[in-house]
Amino acid sequence: MYHELSFDGRSLDSLADFPAARCYIDLFEAEPWLRNVAKPGNVTLEKYFKKRQAEPGSRGRLLKEQPHRLVRKIATIRNAVLNLPDGTVVVWMDGDCVILRPPDAEFLLYAREHDVATIGRGESYTPDDAKDFASHWWLPETGISTFAVGPASQTLLDGAKAMYEWGVYQVLAACYKNELDMVSRSFSTRAPRNSSELMKWICRPDILGFSDIQVIWMLAVGMQHPLWAPGDIRSLLGSLAASTLQVPALRVGWYALGCWRVQWPDDRVLAEQMQTYNWGRAKDSVLCPGQGRPGVSLAPFNIFRYIMHRKGTNGVLPFLNGKGAG
Repeated sequence: MYHELSFDGRSLDSLADFPAARCYIDLFEAEPWLRNVAKPGNVTLEKYFKKRQAEPGSRGRLLKEQPHRLVRKIATIRNAVLNLPDGTVVVWMDGDCVILRPPDAEFLLYAREHDVATIGRGESYTPDDAKDFASHWWLPETGISTFAVGPASQTLLDGAKAMYEWGVYQVLAACYKNELDMVSRSFSTRAPRNSSELMKWICRPDILGFSDIQVIWMLAVGMQHPLWAPGDIRSLLGSLAASTLQVPALRVGWYALGCWRVQWPDDRVLAEQMQTYNWGRAKDSVLCPGQGRPGVSLAPFNIFRYIMHRKGTNGVLPFLNGKGAG
């Protein structure tokens, strides 16, 4: 179990509430770089927010960007992936997830075949003329994510660490340097045609930021995009970004939530849960198990078969030690 007692200045006696853990890892001792990002007064973060605060309509959006808190999630995943044997599957679940059944052979096979896999947000986020390359426009929902331990996933998470330390600000600085429009918050109805238009897409405030969703998208999708020509990222963002934020031959997988009524037509609990999910109020996710597209790897199963992401409602954490939701 990961904890942060050294950062909080609390004693190890506080862990007595969690007797079932096999081992305890102090995250801030295991990942010393984290302290500099998580503490107030980080110079790079202050420069980022100073630029962003000058943008119209930024106040409400910036309140949701909490790098001091969200970086802990990335640091935890990174520590596990960097210290477990190659081939191990690391499963991340947010605290609002509930395990419905343990991973079986089908789940583990798919997870091992992909360096990173997460829930895909579907075509409501896809430009109208980009359906053939839909996975390059999907946004991840990282409440449930898996990582197959190996060089590629380790490089990806080193890049995520760099994004919090300097990468997000460096991309933002490149956006300003190239005088790109970073004010528009609406999704374009036309897909970018070249790397210059892709850079404008990346610079939008709903794409570039410190949310772990934004960071994973940038590394697993944005930096992998087929519109980049050789040398584009180096010329736009610099040599350090090109060598740190790009992951060669990254295998990206997507977990599906759509078409659940086909598998569980009479499941009232699941029907109620889907109404609390981001897209459930309007329609089911369009990403259905096994729905194939060229160059896209979509899981052959619905991820809710194993783990239910309750999107801010009761999940694992409220039920630890039988304490209830409170």
